[in-house]
Amino acid sequence: MPNISITNSVKIAKNEQIPTILLSEAFMADDSINIRPRYGEYKATRGRLPEFLDSEGVKVKTPTDVFTIVSITSGTKKIVVTGNVLTGSTALADGATIRVNGSTTTANNITFTVDGTPTFSSPNSTITVTEPITTQAASGSVFVGTTPVIAYHRHVEQATSADSLLVATVYHIFKWRDTDKSLSVLFTSGSPGTATHWSFKTHLDSVYATNNVDLIQVWTGTGVFGDLGSASGVDIDGAQFVIKARFLESYEGYLFLFYPTYNDNSIYPLRVHHSSLSDPTDFDINSTGDAGLKNFNSTPDFLVGSGIWQNNIIVFKQERHIRGTFITTKIPFRWDEEELKVGAISQDAITNDRAGRLYWLASDLTIREIRTPIDVSTLVDKTIKGLNVAVAEFAQMTFIDIFGTINLAIAGEASTTNNRLISFNPENADTFLTNTPVRAFGDYTRKASFTYDTLPFSFYPDWGASWIIYDSVANAVGFLLDLASDYNGDTFDLYQAELDNGVAITRAFVFNTNMGEPFPFKRVNNGMYGIFRRQSSGSVNVFIKINTSSGWTLLGAMSLVDSRGQEFVIVHLPFDQRFQNAQFKFESTDRMEIIGMIFRDFELDDDR
Repeated sequence: MPNISITNSVKIAKNEQIPTILLSEAFMADDSINIRPRYGEYKATRGRLPEFLDSEGVKVKTPTDVFTIVSITSGTKKIVVTGNVLTGSTALADGATIRVNGSTTTANNITFTVDGTPTFSSPNSTITVTEPITTQAASGSVFVGTTPVIAYHRHVEQATSADSLLVATVYHIFKWRDTDKSLSVLFTSGSPGTATHWSFKTHLDSVYATNNVDLIQVWTGTGVFGDLGSASGVDIDGAQFVIKARFLESYEGYLFLFYPTYNDNSIYPLRVHHSSLSDPTDFDINSTGDAGLKNFNSTPDFLVGSGIWQNNIIVFKQERHIRGTFITTKIPFRWDEEELKVGAISQDAITNDRAGRLYWLASDLTIREIRTPIDVSTLVDKTIKGLNVAVAEFAQMTFIDIFGTINLAIAGEASTTNNRLISFNPENADTFLTNTPVRAFGDYTRKASFTYDTLPFSFYPDWGASWIIYDSVANAVGFLLDLASDYNGDTFDLYQAELDNGVAITRAFVFNTNMGEPFPFKRVNNGMYGIFRRQSSGSVNVFIKINTSSGWTLLGAMSLVDSRGQEFVIVHLPFDQRFQNAQFKFESTDRMEIIGMIFRDFELDDDR
């Protein structure tokens, strides 16, 4: 009756009398969720912590409509704004929630409940609210409705290293202000609600933005966005103007406008314009500069996105990708089609890791690395192949620096929104999955440290009691935050909380191994020993699914608590099961950090 050990950690000493199977030689099954490999253990993933909070600890959501405040009367609880709140993108009604934003009186920058149907008398609307209003300071704006953030852009000024966080929706571009916990409006779309993507690029210390609906925009770091070129668009030959572009790129001092639409409404899905060197105001191909254009029309598809790899710009089409190289002649670029004949799906699913390697969600439904013939998504091939191709263009990708992983958010085959988050480590191919809704990814830095007294009270339980007060690393000013938006207008820090937006996370680790093949049947008559990192509370439920069963059977629970204070907990769970093949599942809403498991008295049929 041999023993068998399954482990993923070299920290646990091996006994030569107990054969050992490393978890890397086992199979982490499809049902595993919200568990990630980390330093020789399988750890419960942390959840999302709200990032945009007002003075009351309430989440600041991005709105559909913004109305400028004309006056506030605290006694009658009335707010007068410019515009008709009854006919906006979100018609304001009795009982709705509004937010006062950007008031010079910070105490007013909170949410209120509409009391009765608002009234409109041109040019203003009057809103009565239920809650008391602190002062009558008539400043700021009223936010109505909610809509998701579809793009973030962090802009770092060259002179001061000060960084700004821009937040874009299908209606506006905002700037987040840490000082008063508000969003200032930098741009309002002329066709609200019709954009589906934003492309932002910092180029020569200014920010350029396009949504393929409005004129291309530029922001110098102060004031609001303005039209690039003129109200007619971007001049390209003295007579014709680019009025829209699908996406942008900045490369070697040149600004690129991809997939342009001209003022005669003609569209060129395979064309790119680039500015003159170091002059993003000059796109005129007849000028004295070196502005130019390129048509990538070797195949009849369309341009999808771009990225930077080493000293090259990579342009992705639907079925191909092209490498552009700066060659410093009158024609500044050489364009070569790469040998690998795959394209891209989403302009937002192209990213670099910290080593500069370029990854993208490819048109053959794989994750690819540039110049690598084999895809890097083999371990999650079934998940990626199951994405809903109807909304695949909205897939999002980013690099998570603290873990060294690439995150890809996609919509499962039955979903119209991104509901599945794939994370993989390019260094060791570790992969894990979470059920996290992500409309957009972004980066920012922590602006102020905090203590127990200054933590948002309503979200303190998210951090978990075992953190005691706060994570001293994540609490440092300048700590890089990985942002993600959901579909409700909220912005979160990824992997910062024990709960996920205040809700417990169910983590499941499912595995199976050959466990003694080619012997056809096995019997575990003395249960298993689970090895976990000790926690201050919590337990793990253990399930089994054998080849003759249609579902999971609960075997029992293992405690994560050990009063002796040891680093690891080794818990015995008795059971007797005979099977040809089996899967085991460890499931918990608590912090579960799995080291391994040992099966004692493990019998093989016909063993003599």
